[in-house]
Amino acid sequence: MNTCTKCGETSHAEAHTCKHCGTRLHKKTVDKLKQMPSTYLWQSVLVTILCCLPLGIPAIIYAAQVENRWRNGDIDGALRSSKNARNFAFFAFVIGLILHILHLAYWVFFIGVLSGGILSHYFGN
Repeated sequence: MNTCTKCGETSHAEAHTCKHCGTRLHKKTVDKLKQMPSTYLWQSVLVTILCCLPLGIPAIIYAAQVENRWRNGDIDGALRSSKNARNFAFFAFVIGLILHILHLAYWVFFIGVLSGGILSHYFGN
């Protein structure tokens, strides 16, 4: 049996829409009724501090929305906010990692040029 998230009526397990109000029943939503989705809050805070501030802030905002939406009965909204928080945190991590690697490579090259070690080794001065 599936329970409609809008009106609370139960429908047949194979039903795609609620027989009472016509709301589309999502299998994912029905499965998640028992447990709140992950907020990804600690991951969002961590990537905001260590990796990428511009993408970390939206991740924190979405992460903060999950529990509130869940408690207000907006299950689809909670799932959307959880997914958005996860995506923003992931992309903030990836972009931050790339930027940190590029920054490290820049300084290794810069110090090598200043010391003359890398260029003189390869170009023979």
